[in-house]
Amino acid sequence: MLFRTQLGLFALGLVIVSTFATTHAAAAELRSSGMISTAGARRAGLERAWASAVRMDGGRDRLVGSTLHITSDPQRERRIIEVHYNNRKEIYTDTDVDRYGEVLGKDGVQKKTIARVNDLKAQNIDAKTVEYNVPEMMFFVASRRGFIHAMDAHTGATRWSARIGNPDHPTHGPAANDKYV
Repeated sequence: MLFRTQLGLFALGLVIVSTFATTHAAAAELRSSGMISTAGARRAGLERAWASAVRMDGGRDRLVGSTLHITSDPQRERRIIEVHYNNRKEIYTDTDVDRYGEVLGKDGVQKKTIARVNDLKAQNIDAKTVEYNVPEMMFFVASRRGFIHAMDAHTGATRWSARIGNPDHPTHGPAANDKYV
């Protein structure tokens, strides 16, 4: 039930952002910077979850398309743990990596959040955790010169990027399923 609620809130957030983006003030913001500012989002009652950059040559390259893929495989469900303290929120996922580049996994993320809560308690800061599982969501972006970027839709972290085909040939927006992009 929590999964459906969060997925519904995510979809509702996308609809609200799309609606807000069509207003005159938001359109002016988008023309100047390419994204809605934090203040502009707050005026509409929204909060920016994350922002990310895509590697490309700004003089010769443009985005040609993007797609959001939500996996249907229950084995690829992700564990997310939020640490709340002093009106702040830190998000830890089982796909986070440690300083050696190793994926934490479900046990590793649990240990990391426990250590973080203990650090906060040692500083006399009251902290609580919220844990939930969500389906894997990936956001894929394609550029005109053939770069595909895969980003975690929950955190905005780049998972991978690759150049496909010849950069002088046209590239279309990405499509994705559980196995292929």
